[in-house]
Amino acid sequence: LGQPYAPLMVAVNPYTAEVLASRLWGQTARSWLLQLHSQLHLGRRGWRLVGSLGLLLAFSAASGLYLWWPGFRRLPQAFRFRTAAGLACLSVDVHRWLGLLGSTALLMLGLTGFGLAYPGVGETLVGTSGMGHGDDGPSVRSTGQAMGGRPVGLAEAVLLARGPFPRSDVRLVTTPDGPEGTYRITFRQPAELNDRHPMTAVWIDPHSGQIREVRNALRFGPGETALTAIWPLHTGELLGGWGRFAWFLAGLALPILYVTGLLRWLIARGSVPDRPVAWVRGRRLAARARLALRHLIA
Repeated sequence: LGQPYAPLMVAVNPYTAEVLASRLWGQTARSWLLQLHSQLHLGRRGWRLVGSLGLLLAFSAASGLYLWWPGFRRLPQAFRFRTAAGLACLSVDVHRWLGLLGSTALLMLGLTGFGLAYPGVGETLVGTSGMGHGDDGPSVRSTGQAMGGRPVGLAEAVLLARGPFPRSDVRLVTTPDGPEGTYRITFRQPAELNDRHPMTAVWIDPHSGQIREVRNALRFGPGETALTAIWPLHTGELLGGWGRFAWFLAGLALPILYVTGLLRWLIARGSVPDRPVAWVRGRRLAARARLALRHLIA
């Protein structure tokens, strides 16, 4: 398909074995949005572009914190919020407060996004390889020697792979790619950090049925364990439901940060005049909106 990641997603009735749905990744609304988010539907070039933008986001958040830091003596003044000092001061205060509240999440989102787009950078730092997802994972080849004259089927490969991890959940099955390809059965062990993309896997030779390689995520060293945490840290799921909600709010804060930053710059250069904020008018509009909402509910 020319895509870096496009597995077949099949929904099967566990009682009747009936195939309920069969779609490729990218053909559903959710997977289409995920492709837009991760690669802008531009393939490998999109991955690299999004990863570079993630690094710029982290640099923007870090530089914003550096520029904000007022020193310990003026620290109490840095947390003020002026509502009656005009549009320029209000834009600065909103920008500062949103930046402070969301800086940690934005730094994590930017750095982990870069790590997902460029897995080789993290692997080089910790001295490992094959820690990426999809085609970026390790390449384990078949011996090409058939035993019994019949290749190993999909169900047999899964059964054989369960040997090292009998109590783990099967999360992904990758079929052999070409005559030297192997089955890769991905499991999730109960104690793994990464729930959506676990790293435990078994490679099965489709000709001989032999286990070619086993990867046990619970036996990773500190560096490899840190790499497995990149995905759940990027999505916020590593921090639970509240963590995902905080990441969601940080994402919503980004356009407000850009708008307030641009507004402050336009005011400073004289393109937009500084003027008092019409809080009274805003309260009236909010009151009318609440009244209209009550009528709709009634």
